[in-house]
Amino acid sequence: MSKKRAFEERGWNDSLDLPYHLRRGLSGMYVFHKFPGEEKATPTCLEDCSDSTIRGWLMKEGDVEMAKRTLENLEGTFDRLLQYLHEDEVKMVKQVIDERGDKPVLDKEPVLFEVVDAVMWYCHTITLFADIFGVCSPGTEAQIAYDERLERRKSQKS
Repeated sequence: MSKKRAFEERGWNDSLDLPYHLRRGLSGMYVFHKFPGEEKATPTCLEDCSDSTIRGWLMKEGDVEMAKRTLENLEGTFDRLLQYLHEDEVKMVKQVIDERGDKPVLDKEPVLFEVVDAVMWYCHTITLFADIFGVCSPGTEAQIAYDERLERRKSQKS
């Protein structure tokens, strides 16, 4: 099984259109989700998904509804990522998740801390599988697009 994935074979493109609440996320990782108004899914780089950054950001905001929206988008992103993996890879991912037994299940009215923990689970899990399948390996289109995006941001700031 190849760990590197070619974006061209799956028809992905790069998009800077991110909802605000997804701009903090997976450090250097690309995840895939069809956002409202887009015709196809695009690889989207979410940055700064370290425990202290995203947990601190969501706890500081103190908004359960915002945290729930972040969680919903990460759940959708995770589901979309599974759709793009090969059948044997999906089986492996699901088996690992089942064996870990730690996938979050929230009550009807969860408190902020529970939602933030669920967000962190999805961040870590998506990051793990992005690493395993070589999504941001050096030299892949994802890494090249990420580097180009950083350069564009630097030039926009100056």
